[in-house]
Amino acid sequence: MYGFYPAWNRELTYDDTSADPYAEGTDAATAQILPDLQKGTVQYTYDFGESWDHRIQLEETRDVKRPLPICLAGRGAGFYEDGLGVREEAFDLDAVN
Repeated sequence: MYGFYPAWNRELTYDDTSADPYAEGTDAATAQILPDLQKGTVQYTYDFGESWDHRIQLEETRDVKRPLPICLAGRGAGFYEDGLGVREEAFDLDAVN
């Protein structure tokens, strides 16, 4: 499960409603978050048990002629999921995309 919320308004959430047909709120899979990104950062959380949190900031918009989503940049090795420690390999943009 995952969810988004604007950092400037934690009461407005976009949640993964696919796992719960009775969930309330805006479905994150179909939400349009661009207006919120234009106002400020958006917090993205997935795996609510582990709470992998990411702050997303819009730097620019582009016309892209390839399937989305894509990763434009990254750094560091990151962590394995489920708290299994730190990865030793460097960030690989091609592998992510």
